[in-house]
Amino acid sequence: MDYLICIAFIIVFFTQLFIMKTLADLQADVTAEETVIDSAITLLNGLSALLKANAGNPQAINDLATSIEAKSQALAEAVTANTPAQ
Repeated sequence: MDYLICIAFIIVFFTQLFIMKTLADLQADVTAEETVIDSAITLLNGLSALLKANAGNPQAINDLATSIEAKSQALAEAVTANTPAQ
């Protein structure tokens, strides 16, 4: 009978260990997701500020568009590299 209690204890222990690991993984995923979201918000806020600051200067806006287009591949690669796999 004591071995059944011991086995039950081991099962409970490993179940709790698995749940804790799963929770830790979930917390890490949420943190990574928040980092990606915060980075995107910073990017969009910066872009918005640049557009507002240059609203009366079409050439500056065109230069900004050209710069964004030139860097779009690098941006896509950075987002992919820093986004955790699902």
